Amino acid sequence: MSKTTRRNLLKTAGAAGAAAGLGALIKSQTGAPVTSALAAQEHDHDNDKPISGPLANATVTFGAWQSGPAPYDRFVVPNDRTRNQHHLTPNVATIEIGGTVNFIIAGFHNVVVYDHGTQPKDIDRTKLVAGSVPPLIDDSAGRIYRGLDPRTVGQDRVETVQFVDTGLFLVICGVLPHFFDATTGEFVMFGYVKVVKKDD
Repeated sequence: MSKTTRRNLLKTAGAAGAAAGLGALIKSQTGAPVTSALAAQEHDHDNDKPISGPLANATVTFGAWQSGPAPYDRFVVPNDRTRNQHHLTPNVATIEIGGTVNFIIAGFHNVVVYDHGTQPKDIDRTKLVAGSVPPLIDDSAGRIYRGLDPRTVGQDRVETVQFVDTGLFLVICGVLPHFFDATTGEFVMFGYVKVVKKDD
């Protein structure tokens, strides 16, 4: 056991005093009332309560690389757009309020989410990002999330989106020829996220 000396007592007292002073400083800085401006600056974390269980998270593949009918070697041809399946799988993902969806993006795609009740026919396909090739949809009416510009990021990535309200949310690929096939007149690359109350 070490001998208690006056020097050791002074060191301990000094360290305790410094810790108390630091604690008071931190409390004075964090004890201030939270204003809406401060919350906006620091992030408002009301929707950050942890949730768990089978409906806390879902995974949706957003496009997929085909392995047939002929073999596909992405090592040699990394982005053969003719070998990309333009579908969301599953087509309807269900989570509980406050949960998240991981969109696993394979290829050149743009995740866009529209508010509850929006249908594919409601999207204005004439509103496009200026100069985008291929054309990217820019209809902001009812849009609650638009992912990264696919022209500026890698082909394969994950975007995770949290849903804080209940409802049935339309999810589309913002790349116009993926979302709407002008030849057939059919909507192609879209799906839904169904958000339910806990224990619904």
